[in-house]
Amino acid sequence: MTDRIYNLGNSTEAQNKKAKEISPDFILSGTISSIVDEDENKKVIYYQVNFKLLDITSKQIVWNGEKKIKKLIGILKIFAEKTQTRT
Repeated sequence: MTDRIYNLGNSTEAQNKKAKEISPDFILSGTISSIVDEDENKKVIYYQVNFKLLDITSKQIVWNGEKKIKKLIGILKIFAEKTQTRT
């Protein structure tokens, strides 16, 4: 039986290629916020997500974005309570 030792990725060229492959060009960051609006009949949650894409080399903001989501909670519970009182 012959033992073989392989030297993988130790050359300077391989290290440079590896470093280029794993270094990012951009960073995506953001914030998430929510507001809850509630009364006796329903509960609504408003979510807002803000994004920022930053070019690492130039340190410039390349893109800004936002997404707003409205989520209604409690309608089924209210509907179920109303149908139970009718029977």
